Amino acid sequence: MSRLALISDIYGNGVALDAVLADLARRDVADIVCLGDLAAGGPQPQEVLARLRELGCQAVQGNADGWLLEGLPPGRSNETRRLGEIVAWARARLAPADLDYLAALPPTLTITAENLSLLWFHGSPRSDIEPLLATTPEAELDDVRSRYAPLNLPLWKPRV
Repeated sequence: MSRLALISDIYGNGVALDAVLADLARRDVADIVCLGDLAAGGPQPQEVLARLRELGCQAVQGNADGWLLEGLPPGRSNETRRLGEIVAWARARLAPADLDYLAALPPTLTITAENLSLLWFHGSPRSDIEPLLATTPEAELDDVRSRYAPLNLPLWKPRV
């Protein structure tokens, strides 16, 4: 089976992305999938998007990617206002083609490798802000599984 790497939550940090990509190259990884939150937050949003496109990396849209397109949901705290400023700063550095790229990212990806179909997403298949954790109750996971059972896709649950 060829090696597949999952990366996520890059947040516009091109230096960190390059370090991860160098490590993956040493490990002979064939394919990379990014599970969202590509560009908002760090100092190199445009460079990160360019690098991922250059690699042909498949990606899903995360909640922070949506913030770049639609703005951060309003909030009253100083932290929310500051985060809104950071998102606006990152958006100002993106070209229209970058925003088009982010807007075209799907919420989920189904990738088949070695006769195994896997469903990839940011958060959960239902929402990019809904976490599925090792502590998520089994009944809630069963609900998610039942919604995606017609796709016959497994839902991985990390062990505590």
